[in-house]
Amino acid sequence: MTATNFGILFVLALAFGLRVYGLEHQSLWSDEGASAAMTWRTPAEILAASAADIHPPLYYLLLRAWVEGVGRGEFGLRFLSVMAGVLTVALTARLGGRLFGAPGRLVAGVFFAVSPLAVYYAQEARMYALLGMLGALGMNGLWDLAAGKANRRWPAAITYLVGMAGALYTQYFGALLLAAANLWFGLRLLWGRKAYPAAGATLARWVGLQLGIGVLIAPWYLVVLPQLGRWATGVPPRPLGENLRDAAGQVLAGPAWASLGPWLAAAAGALAILWLGAVRFNPAGVTFAGAYGALALGMPLLDLFRPFYQPKFLLLGLPGLALGVAAGLAPAFGAGPRGRLPWLGLLGGGVLAGMILLSLTGTLAYLFNPAHWRDDYRGLVRVITALGRPGDGIILDAPGQQEIFGYYYRGSMPVYPLPRTRPPDPKATVQEVSDLLGKHGRLWAVFWGDREADPQGIVEGTLNTGAYRAWDRWFGAVRLVLYLAARPVTTLTPAQVRFGDGIRLAGFFLGDRVEYGPGDVIPLRLVWVAENPIGRPYKVFAHLVDQEEFIWGQRDSEPVGGSRPFTSFSPGQAVADMLGIPVLPGTPPGDYRVQVGLYDPETGRRLPVDGGPADRLVLGTLRVGVGPLLDRAAYDLGKHVDLPLGGLMVVGYDLRRQGDPNPGERFGPRDFLHLTLFWERAEGAGDKPAAAFRLELVDPGGWVVQAVEIRPGGDDYPPALWRPEEIVRSQHRFFLDLPPGSYGLRLGVPGEAPKPFASFKIEG
Repeated sequence: MTATNFGILFVLALAFGLRVYGLEHQSLWSDEGASAAMTWRTPAEILAASAADIHPPLYYLLLRAWVEGVGRGEFGLRFLSVMAGVLTVALTARLGGRLFGAPGRLVAGVFFAVSPLAVYYAQEARMYALLGMLGALGMNGLWDLAAGKANRRWPAAITYLVGMAGALYTQYFGALLLAAANLWFGLRLLWGRKAYPAAGATLARWVGLQLGIGVLIAPWYLVVLPQLGRWATGVPPRPLGENLRDAAGQVLAGPAWASLGPWLAAAAGALAILWLGAVRFNPAGVTFAGAYGALALGMPLLDLFRPFYQPKFLLLGLPGLALGVAAGLAPAFGAGPRGRLPWLGLLGGGVLAGMILLSLTGTLAYLFNPAHWRDDYRGLVRVITALGRPGDGIILDAPGQQEIFGYYYRGSMPVYPLPRTRPPDPKATVQEVSDLLGKHGRLWAVFWGDREADPQGIVEGTLNTGAYRAWDRWFGAVRLVLYLAARPVTTLTPAQVRFGDGIRLAGFFLGDRVEYGPGDVIPLRLVWVAENPIGRPYKVFAHLVDQEEFIWGQRDSEPVGGSRPFTSFSPGQAVADMLGIPVLPGTPPGDYRVQVGLYDPETGRRLPVDGGPADRLVLGTLRVGVGPLLDRAAYDLGKHVDLPLGGLMVVGYDLRRQGDPNPGERFGPRDFLHLTLFWERAEGAGDKPAAAFRLELVDPGGWVVQAVEIRPGGDDYPPALWRPEEIVRSQHRFFLDLPPGSYGLRLGVPGEAPKPFASFKIEG
């Protein structure tokens, strides 16, 4: 086996490993749910559904056959794209070898193998990896037709026909690849007449091939062509420059490109210089790669006509860009007429190493950083299942989520896809949402795609004005909101308290019972009056706090769920604002205060109450009792540790800067560190698990710099009273008046060595 062949096998193994790693780590997202739903249909039903959809049927038909052998789990659904992605690497490497010799074969293969964009879409149960593979197959056939021997024409022609027709049956943008192929071949025929003595015969054969493609696709395209122009793209318009930057960044570093900006510019500049130099050595190969790769970098130009650009369409021309990289670097490794030049080899090796490092950085960021992952419908359904109560209902806004939601949800709560029509009927939609609020005590609303299906926000607006909005949580680009249905309020507690210079709380209603449990929602109705025009979009906060001011439930929002900001208030007008305060799962029993206030979201500054030093108003005290046992998905555990300690188990923790909505492990000097611990009574702990523990903050040398005794559950609910599998949270804070460096946190019980469980950094 030659060194080149061994290298190609290694590249293919690397490509497979990157594409198959963590294939089940991420949830399927909405479009993948549509693919999964298609697999339950017959081929005839798939053809009918595709004719009314924006995608041709080939991928769905292949996936339908595929799942019969591998199943409909996340791994099985996505593995077809994995195989298509690996085959694209092989086809790209083959084409690189045909154009630029053995060096081009390896360079093109390795660039596509580690491409974060190629890896991303090879892990998605959609048609884009297949589109790239079929396009690469067709372009292999095109080059073999143009540069191959006469006895290879028929295999090349069949390859071209299968690849191009397959691409057109996979995605309608395959027509762009066909156009690029015709443009390149026509220009080559025009400018390279010496290579084609019988140009007329060559042209006739070429036209015959295009007619063959037309015959293959005509049965489908004659049916769908009249409606293609009427389909909405669902893509918001963006400036052309922004799309071009995104396309270049996605090609080089994938979804994480924004964090690698300076390196992207350097890589793009180096490649452009090398590519221009390669034109001298192999103009035919370079122009072929340029025409192929232009499909990717030119895709944003379609937005000049209609908003089309999305990174997934770059897969069509990404193999061409890999060939462009090979065109620029192959001469550095001896593919040019001058053979190997040591200085050029060193330069090319450095650029190639930098490109691989840059691409791998983007690929690893996608594989391991949840910030770049797909929408988490799996996690969303787990939360609904964990926190749902008998009598709850679920609204899907927009209805297009039914397939992906149904893929994961197996519960008994009724699901309502709204609005029922597109465009929505405002009157009918308002009436149906109002009826649902009367039918269900609580409603879970899942918002995704609502800008297209419900552009006026009818569903959310009706919920905001007719229910207590408890909390919002994002699962990628999907938003889950819990609403507590409002019940008639006969009396309000008068307040007449002024916040700042011109906002008055006229009255309030707090709670409809004396005790709540973890996972419950406390209803709070506030009546606001603006005494003069308000120029700032102040937010309302409502907190459930203990004696140490730790927050055990909160709701922050502009009035009426954000639909009635203070800036829209007319002086003297009373506006009823309904907030739901969710009691955090794991809140220990005890007495808690409810307090409200206003703050400026840009500065965080709170408004004073009645001109005094106080910046919050206590509305009353409520009791939190023992609630139902909840699944772990209800707790948003943060980091999982499962640390046994004193007959208990620390199942997880959350570490963040106080007041920061996101967890983190980096702090500044004099920040407040906020720590939440999640405890569970361990199996076989007996009747007397430890009640007190020591929490230590240690410096880089292991010395204790701060320590505190903690009692999970407090005096009202010590661990001896906990039920099996019950999770209870405790909250703690440290003032970081410490020098920069790495620090750790440890937990221990009397008589035992403390155990480390977390680390963080203080940056100067």
